[in-house]
Amino acid sequence: MSPRVAALLALVLVAGGAEPAAAACSVHTTRNFVRKADLPDGAIAAFGIPMAERGTPFQATDVLDSRRPLPSTRFVQARQVNCALAVRYEQGGIAHTWQTAQLWWNGNRWVLVRRR
Repeated sequence: MSPRVAALLALVLVAGGAEPAAAACSVHTTRNFVRKADLPDGAIAAFGIPMAERGTPFQATDVLDSRRPLPSTRFVQARQVNCALAVRYEQGGIAHTWQTAQLWWNGNRWVLVRRR
């Protein structure tokens, strides 16, 4: 992960309000993820939508192929700081965009805090 991207993800986690005010975190770690498959269990399930692995095909445009349905999102990278996890992903469709979702570990499961 480039230093610029790492700094951006750290800024999103710290300044973005990913940490719920009332929750106490007992996890103390910082980890970078370059593959969706390496994310903590349940993190992608918190999105509620399918997501392609980095480098694999996904629905990048609004032209659909019913013979080959693909997820409309694709994993790019993620960074975990304690109980906060920022996931960077591509969103396909009529306009291709880059998004960052913030998740929070509540002690039992990952919860989607914000998707933008």
